[in-house]
Amino acid sequence: MRSPRFRTIALLTALAAASACSEELAPPEPDRPTIDAGRFASAMSDLVVARIEMLPDSAAYRARAAEILKAHEISEEDLWTFADVHGQNDDMMSGAYARIEARLDSLYPTGQAVTELDSLFPSNEAADSAAPAP
Repeated sequence: MRSPRFRTIALLTALAAASACSEELAPPEPDRPTIDAGRFASAMSDLVVARIEMLPDSAAYRARAAEILKAHEISEEDLWTFADVHGQNDDMMSGAYARIEARLDSLYPTGQAVTELDSLFPSNEAADSAAPAP
């Protein structure tokens, strides 16, 4: 089984390769307002840390994730909107994920972290099916 860190490194490598092979075009202008990159990175790193610390208790994680989002004064939708709007801005996304990875590396030097949004906000059906039966 490949580690989640491997996927993160592979994604960043693919982004770097794609940007090196493409023309130097400016990223598209945002079509709607979003949170700033610093808030995105800070909230994402807090969510990842909570996910690591609370695995495999999905219900506890969902409650903690709601607390984290409230503390950052953002919503899950704000995170998805940021990723959707800025996903093609290699510099912004690479910088945000570099900040997330730096925090995780300081807490978990072995690199056992996941930073994909899908893993941080699983569907209720998937989370409920992963919960152990009483």
